[in-house]
Amino acid sequence: MMMVDYPSEHTIVLASVMTNNVGVDDVIRGQRGTLTFEDGITLSEQGVWAPEFRKINSDLLTTGTKTDDKGRQQPDPPHGQASFSMEAPGRRDHRGNFLDAIRNGDELACNVDLGASTMVAIKMGVESLRQNKVMLWDSESETMRPA
Repeated sequence: MMMVDYPSEHTIVLASVMTNNVGVDDVIRGQRGTLTFEDGITLSEQGVWAPEFRKINSDLLTTGTKTDDKGRQQPDPPHGQASFSMEAPGRRDHRGNFLDAIRNGDELACNVDLGASTMVAIKMGVESLRQNKVMLWDSESETMRPA
C-alpha cells in the first residue's frame, strides 16, 4: 500500500493484492461523494453532505420528499442513498494515443506535467519501500528526501 499526500489536501491511496484472485476495486472517495467504476461511472452521495451534493448535482439526480408515518417530511431517497450513473466514453489505450499524437498530431491524454507528477509519486513509493522510510518532496530543488 502507498499513500501520497498532496499539499492541495488530496491524498491518494494505492493498494494492491497479489495473493488473491479478486482485486481491489477502483474507487475515488471524496468528501461529498464516492465515484465507482463498473458499468460506466457512478457517483454516490455521502450522508452528511447530502444537501450540498444534491444541490450541486440537481440536474443529474431525481430526489424529493415523502411523508413518514408521523406526518413528517423526509428526504427521498434518504440522505446517503442518492446516486446517479454516467456513461464512460471510450478511449484509446495510452500507447495508441501516444502513436496517434506522433502520427496525426492528436492531443495526448496524459500531458507531460501529469506524467511527471505521476512518475515522481511512483518513484517516491518505490524508494520509500526500499529504504523503509517516509519520503518527502522538496518542490524548490525538485528532489525527494527521507522524512
